[in-house]
Amino acid sequence: MRPSRLEVLSPDEVSQIHETALTVLTEVGMRVHSASARRLLLDAGAAWEQASGVIKVPRALVEAHLRLSPATFPLVNARGKPACVVGGGSLLVAGGHNAVFVTDDGGRTRRPCAKRDIEDFARLTQRLDHLDLAGIPAMPQDVDAELSLAHACHAMWRHCEKPLYFSPDHDRVTQVIIEMSKTVAGTNDLREYPCAICQVSPTSPLQWEQGAADALVVAVQAGFPLTVLPEPFCGVSSPISLAGTLVIHHAEVLSGVVLANLVRPNAPLIYGGAWTSFDMRVGNVVIGSPETMLQRMAGAQLAHHLRLPYHTIGPDTDSHLVDYQSATEKTSTAWAALGGGADLMVNSGMLGTGMTVGLDQLVLDDELAGYVKRIARGIRVDPQTLAGDAIREVGPGGSFLTHDLTLQLMRSGEHWIPPLTRHPVFESWRESGAPSLVDLARQRCKALLDRESAPVIDNALDDALLRRLPA
Repeated sequence: MRPSRLEVLSPDEVSQIHETALTVLTEVGMRVHSASARRLLLDAGAAWEQASGVIKVPRALVEAHLRLSPATFPLVNARGKPACVVGGGSLLVAGGHNAVFVTDDGGRTRRPCAKRDIEDFARLTQRLDHLDLAGIPAMPQDVDAELSLAHACHAMWRHCEKPLYFSPDHDRVTQVIIEMSKTVAGTNDLREYPCAICQVSPTSPLQWEQGAADALVVAVQAGFPLTVLPEPFCGVSSPISLAGTLVIHHAEVLSGVVLANLVRPNAPLIYGGAWTSFDMRVGNVVIGSPETMLQRMAGAQLAHHLRLPYHTIGPDTDSHLVDYQSATEKTSTAWAALGGGADLMVNSGMLGTGMTVGLDQLVLDDELAGYVKRIARGIRVDPQTLAGDAIREVGPGGSFLTHDLTLQLMRSGEHWIPPLTRHPVFESWRESGAPSLVDLARQRCKALLDRESAPVIDNALDDALLRRLPA
């Protein structure tokens, strides 16, 4: 049996948040800066107050577009082979995305990301066992700024076959990535070749900037599965109360659900949440606080209320270092994602509230992903694992060490074998150099990157992708 979900809201409280969000959309509305998105809403019956620029979305319009999207959908890898299914209760894990800086020393220093760094992250992501999707770890700063994300996608496709997770902020770069994806897929219909998920974010409170809304429209038209991921800051861009922030967040997701289904009915969608507190003492957002853990779990309940797959950020930390704070916050955020019933967790490899990524941190987070996935599988109870025959055969005072059952199940996954974590006695640990887990992660990172390998795409496809990048 798998572990039960953790719930922080009663069914009545879920309904109250949902109803209040519907009222917000009807009576307060959203400011939509995209002409194409605005036209979709107005043609469907929304009301536009031109003086304020606010569009009020009738309850009936929202409810007509709820529960149209599938509860699950498949992804394929860059070779067109089945990769995974999003939704259905199995936690998928992706690398972090859209950081600015890279650290080579656990966060003590950082530098701007270059495109060659993305290639290292791609090769490492390809070789780590517990990362299901390849996040775009950072925005390379040594290429055209407007097309930085497209260059990062090219670098990932060169060295990693796993499905991509990317987040554009305007329609031009989205259109370039669409054309690149078609080149990888070898088809113009990405609905038949869902090799990537596109994330778009409204701007809290209650706004769709032109770039994000236009990106939503072209991404859904092209056939990408879409994550709608608001990023409200408690006390700044949303009410300071957790329930009030959930209302703002839920209303913004509902607006994205309506827009996406107006573009293409039954579009595959993910209910996303990037939950943040705000530390008034220093004027900075916080993604590793206890409140964000509660919001992650509450978000899962709201997503399940809409029968949508759920994505939350994690494993996350506000620490700039690979240290005790980062370990505590990353473990807690991963546990909140797992406990709440998230279908997708995105942000492996990130430090410093998502501003920095590190290769060694990606290795550590892959280890953590394996840890929580083992918990997610739960306890198998059947005649073999109940071990009645083995208990009778060994009897009182005996040993199970050499019993056949031990040999049968030792490497079956019944007990997780971590790639990094070791459990030696003190003397053995000292004799091996007294390495920390971070030391072991750096050693494994180097070993994986030192392994000889060619790009996973051939030269002809690589050249075709480069031709898609405007000069």
